[in-house]
Amino acid sequence: MVVWIPVTGREAEEFLHSVSIRNGKDVQGASKAMKAIEARSASHHDEEVAKFLVPLTEQSTFLPHWEYCNDIPLMDLSSLDHNDHRQDATAATAALVKAAASWGVFQVVNHGLPTSVLEGAMAVTKEFFSMPEEEKQSYAQDYENGRVQGYKSTLDAFHMTRTLGSQLEYILQPEPLSIKDKWPSTPAAYKDVIEEFGKGVYKLLVRIVELLLAGLRVSKTSKTNRMLKGNLIQMLRLGSYEPCPQPEMVLGFKPHLDHTILTAMVQDDIGGLEVNKDGQWYKVAPIPGAIVIILGDQIQTITNDNFKAVQHRVVLNPNSSRNSIVCAITPSSDTIVSPALELVDDVHPALYHPYSYADFRLATFQNWYTGQEGLDKFRTQLHQGGTADQASKSPTIGLDSPLNIIAAIKPRNQNPKSIQPHQDFDFQTPILLKQGTLVA
Repeated sequence: MVVWIPVTGREAEEFLHSVSIRNGKDVQGASKAMKAIEARSASHHDEEVAKFLVPLTEQSTFLPHWEYCNDIPLMDLSSLDHNDHRQDATAATAALVKAAASWGVFQVVNHGLPTSVLEGAMAVTKEFFSMPEEEKQSYAQDYENGRVQGYKSTLDAFHMTRTLGSQLEYILQPEPLSIKDKWPSTPAAYKDVIEEFGKGVYKLLVRIVELLLAGLRVSKTSKTNRMLKGNLIQMLRLGSYEPCPQPEMVLGFKPHLDHTILTAMVQDDIGGLEVNKDGQWYKVAPIPGAIVIILGDQIQTITNDNFKAVQHRVVLNPNSSRNSIVCAITPSSDTIVSPALELVDDVHPALYHPYSYADFRLATFQNWYTGQEGLDKFRTQLHQGGTADQASKSPTIGLDSPLNIIAAIKPRNQNPKSIQPHQDFDFQTPILLKQGTLVA
């Protein structure tokens, strides 16, 4: 389960506290497990180490690191750029919809981002993670003091999420949440390269969302489309995964769904991304110049299960380090998410209750180690096995309802202008308002 950015400093502390309780803040255990893996001696017989390892039942699903799947769709977006070839564009959109519906993941080429931009972003990623640890730590996340963007070491990631890889996370958009003055000053080209990369990926992801919704006949003028255009947050995660002497014992990233609308990933030539289709894992081939598009669970809600979020994981390589760049779009915290009205009728009732994205994220925090996905809390009775009649009686007010729009912007108890940051947190980012509460 992926948690991108906590809603507020206070909620970040609550989340950190809940994680600490569940895993006992066992930093020593995590360190012991890492040393055992490095020495090729990690074993499930050591209880202190075993809780950090991949369960034996899951190890049987691991694939040889060279065995790539050729069936994952590869989409050429060039035909979408020519208005005089409408038939080709229509066919390309239909193919995109089919890929999304059948796999939940696909790769795109001729997507509008020059190869030089992709290569430049990967170059600064590798350069950052090659710096000394103490230099990287100067950009470290600090949940207890409200700093939720920045660097997370391999030990911190392993301790908290049982996955073995270091990360650098930032918000790229909107501008008020992007703390660019806190971005790494080394490499020197980092800021300019990542800004250019981020703008290109943002444009690409919004375009793909529009195409997917158009393929389902969701109107361009619907409030669903307008919501997506005006209330998006763009996240960036750079990742580094060292060679692993026992790659069958631990994952670079555990199986999860992305809590996003769409996620874009650029892999280096080592690969490592795997997706789950019908209970079978498939390895996504690293294709030069291609961008992997992963469907998140928010587009699952918006499309009323016409598209499904795809479970995926990262496996480690025994001989080579791996780097990746992940860039995603999510709704803003105050956005009310629900199935598009065009996709709901008497035959196809809404499968999800409307929810604010902030409430959804808090649900994912609460379910951190339970294995339950965040969407489970918001399913209608029909989705849980009830009848269409039962579902019709559920409070499934559509996204286009004025009641929801008002509820999303009206403070509950006080004037938004009077709200001040919590005094016990050193906020490292500006704030937005969500129904009378602070949103970082």
